[in-house]
Amino acid sequence: MALKITQKGEKIRNFIISLFDDKNELTCSEISAKVMKKFEITQNTVRKHLQNMSDQGALNKKPKENSNRLLYSLPSPEFHSFEYDAKSQDLNEASVWIKDIEPLLSIQGVGCKDILNVSFCEIFNNAIEHANAKKIQVNLLIDALHTMIVVYDDGIGIFKKIKEDLNLADEHLSLIELSKGKFTSDPKNHSGEGVYFASRACDYFLIASNNLLYTRATHKPLGLLQDLDVSQQGTTVIMRVKNNTSNSSRKVYDKFSSVEEGFFKTKVPVRLLRYKDEGIVSRSQARRLLARFDMFRVVELDFEGIDMIGQAFTDEIFRVFKTNHPEVEIQVVNACKNVKDMISRTNNTVR
Repeated sequence: MALKITQKGEKIRNFIISLFDDKNELTCSEISAKVMKKFEITQNTVRKHLQNMSDQGALNKKPKENSNRLLYSLPSPEFHSFEYDAKSQDLNEASVWIKDIEPLLSIQGVGCKDILNVSFCEIFNNAIEHANAKKIQVNLLIDALHTMIVVYDDGIGIFKKIKEDLNLADEHLSLIELSKGKFTSDPKNHSGEGVYFASRACDYFLIASNNLLYTRATHKPLGLLQDLDVSQQGTTVIMRVKNNTSNSSRKVYDKFSSVEEGFFKTKVPVRLLRYKDEGIVSRSQARRLLARFDMFRVVELDFEGIDMIGQAFTDEIFRVFKTNHPEVEIQVVNACKNVKDMISRTNNTVR
């Protein structure tokens, strides 16, 4: 049975695993001495962590030769691959998860399983219903620290699909819409929230399609858009989560939604507007960014990586849009002094 792991437990378990960087095998006393010193906990507490990890299969243990002491080691990485007929009437994400994926997840904590379950089902469902694909391939990679699921389909490509559905001028603009959330080509059956929340729940999240790559990693900038050298037919999505994470999909949902309002807040990286060496200066760029902002009550603009913005761009967002949509609160984060100064000329309440 998967364990619910606290934030401190996550740190302890990941530290224990890191001790094997230099050695393939360690005794209980070798592990305990280092963990007790770093976290100021008792030997019994360390032993409980080791017992739980070995019960889950996250650590192997065996008696040391000619000794009554135990030796611990990391399990070998696992790789599993599955292929599905995307046109099959019987194919659905829930049955694939229950039959093929979940039985292989024995060393993961509750939080890891929860995030992977929610994220995988959303991505796999998109591949079935929106990609117009013939086949879907799923790869599962498990090591001592992480579990990674890769979903590939040979369909139209997610960025091209968004471009066509919204009649955008360029596939690069699809990334901006995807990063906002609430985008769906089938509003009767889908909320458009799945990819948004999956990308924020996973420790590492990547979408590659039609020469474009979008990534997001925990504690790193919210989005990276770049051109690939080799064409990626269809869509590949990579989701990676720490086995011992204390995070959960509920915690992520609570940051951006509530029972009363639903999905009310979004966070958008402004740098996704930049195409090659293009500056962030014009009203047209601002209007691209502002599209569908009126679907949210709070919009957080992340200016990380932006050194300067133009007056027209700023005016369109912080005067024109704000005047026309007073119900939408626009928050600014990670802005450098130049950006703050420009915004302050039209809005003196920069956060």
